[in-house]
Amino acid sequence: MLRRARARGITTDAPMWQCYIHPFGLASASVLPLVLKAAIELGVLQVIGKASPGALLSSSEIGSQLHSNNPQPPNVLDRILCLLASHSILTCSNIVTGHNGQQVNRLYGLAPVSKYFIPNENGVSFAPMLEEIQDKGMVNMWYHLKDAAVEGGLPFNRANGMNAFDYVGKDASWDDEHCLKILPDNGKVIVVEMVVPETPETSNDIKSGVQFDLFLMNMNPGGKERTKSEFERLAKEARFSSIKMAGCSSLQLFTSGVLQKNVTFPQLRPLS
Repeated sequence: MLRRARARGITTDAPMWQCYIHPFGLASASVLPLVLKAAIELGVLQVIGKASPGALLSSSEIGSQLHSNNPQPPNVLDRILCLLASHSILTCSNIVTGHNGQQVNRLYGLAPVSKYFIPNENGVSFAPMLEEIQDKGMVNMWYHLKDAAVEGGLPFNRANGMNAFDYVGKDASWDDEHCLKILPDNGKVIVVEMVVPETPETSNDIKSGVQFDLFLMNMNPGGKERTKSEFERLAKEARFSSIKMAGCSSLQLFTSGVLQKNVTFPQLRPLS
């Protein structure tokens, strides 16, 4: 990479070279979620998690439990684990062995964030969300974002030849009749959603919200994440009598809204 930079007339002096780290990271940003997806599908995190608390395992020890037919699995696996460790998804410790310390073995453990990708006691984790977002049908839609901006239409529909509901199969229990049964007069609706700011911010939680806003925009007509004022307007348009916003202490991005409706539901209609 350095040779290519010099050939293009780009200086590789340390202070100047740092300027190119950010754009390089942006250009390769798609690598991490796809590598994490592969690690989850392999069961890497579960293997480490099933070991004793605080366990550190080598790629060979992890690979031996993956039932792989690859004659050289530790090499590929170790490079996957190394990337995850560089993003603080795993921890990594080195053990120097061999004559004159010429052999370095890396041992990997679970970092705090990794627990969210391992099923908890209720069998719930973020893994299905990751797998959905990185599914081929979802990834392909991003290649049509430019066309949608210029010509209109939804990127997802352009990529897959059908809308998202047809793609996953329409669930008959989501029709208006079933929805009305769970929304009685004077009932409450609790919404747990992402709330985006009026002006873009650079914190990690806001980045996640804005990224998911684009994801929803690509998939569904009118799909988006909303600001606080947009949620309030949505509630008023739906004729809810009140709305109460309650922020989450651990992630300000997630807000629980309680909507109470004191009038009879009219026929359901699309809301902006």
